[in-house]
Amino acid sequence: GSAAAAAAAAVALQECAAVREALDVDDLLWLQAVSLQTLPRRLLRDTWLHIAGPLGEAEAQQLAEAVAEGPPLLILLSAPSSSHLGEQLARAGAQHVVSWATDSGELPRRLFAEGFWAAVRDGELPDAAREAGKGRVRSAQTQRAGEWVPMLELADPASCGE
Repeated sequence: GSAAAAAAAAVALQECAAVREALDVDDLLWLQAVSLQTLPRRLLRDTWLHIAGPLGEAEAQQLAEAVAEGPPLLILLSAPSSSHLGEQLARAGAQHVVSWATDSGELPRRLFAEGFWAAVRDGELPDAAREAGKGRVRSAQTQRAGEWVPMLELADPASCGE
């Protein structure tokens, strides 16, 4: 309900603030679902676009229409299980779309975004930036029993449980 939407919006704001603080990227548009209704369509043309948090069906349709009118260069969908929307945006004309195929947590999405946008800022192409994002997730460590160990693991869901 509305409490879940408010919680998702708060998480999206925190993610945007954390990534923005970690990077100095002037050409990046930060969007959440609530800002889609007032978005000037042509504003998306040739931009980099970071979308934090899940989008409802109506918001996803609005975004696809905006992308069709002014295709961005690169979109990062930083929401769990956003690959279906990523495919929709690619069909609408987005040149490059990066999304999550699984129900990822808040921390891996934030870490990925930091590594991804830092690589883009430094001139990397989308494939290399995606690898940099994955590397940032893998490099996160925590201390257990006096030892530093990986905090997160990226794995193909099909290979889990074998």
